[in-house]
Order: sequence, then structure tokens, then C-alpha cells
Amino acid sequence: MFSFDIKHMKEVPQFQNRSEGVLDPEVIAWCKDNKRVWITHDFEAKRKHLETMKTARISVVWVRGKTEQTEETAGESATWRFFKTLVRTIDETQRLILSSHGAIHFRISQRPGSRPNIDWAESNYDKPKKSK
Repeated sequence: MFSFDIKHMKEVPQFQNRSEGVLDPEVIAWCKDNKRVWITHDFEAKRKHLETMKTARISVVWVRGKTEQTEETAGESATWRFFKTLVRTIDETQRLILSSHGAIHFRISQRPGSRPNIDWAESNYDKPKKSK
């Protein structure tokens, strides 16, 4: 069973006060050891560590869209849109993760009305059905 109290990595005691940041393999190991879901916009981590995440059997939510503060639309910062995307999709994402039969990876978009899309599922029961 996964824990769904959302915690920023900076709040995890072993990751605090580290000027160099936290390396992705440490985040993956922490998620595995603590039965946590990794929510990130870092698609570079996906390219570099996808097999490690699958082997560790952690669930991941990839948030699409830019998070740089320089991009603003209608007075909203990119960080605020990222947060709104998580809030809008968290109930469905939580339901899908808690009902899954193993680790599962989702992609969510900042586009209004979009839903979580499964990128990868450990169990065949959770993989999207192919339409004919």
C-alpha cells in the first residue's frame, strides 16, 4: 500500500541541507523503501533511470509542461500551473495507483480536462486496453 501524504523531498530529513541537491537514484531508493510515489516534471530522470525505477517497482507521476518561472500565461506562473495540474488530477491518480496490481507510471498534462495516462504498468491487469 502506498502513502499519499504529499511530502516535498526537502522535507525528508536525510535530504535536508544538501546544497548539491538529491540525486535521482537516492530518490528512487527512498520511494521504494518508504512505499512512496515519485511526482516529478523531470523527464531527464525518466530517460536516465527508467529501468532502475521499474526494477525498484516504484510508481511515478510525470507532469508534462514547463516549470520555469520565466514562462507566464494570464498572470499565472508555471509553478502555479504545475500545482493546479496536480490538484486537478490527484484524486483520479490516487485511485488508479491504489487499485493497481503493482508499480505504475502516469503522465499528466497541464491542458485543462486532461486525465492521467498510463505510460507503463508492471501488471498486465493495469495496462491500457488496446482499441481495435
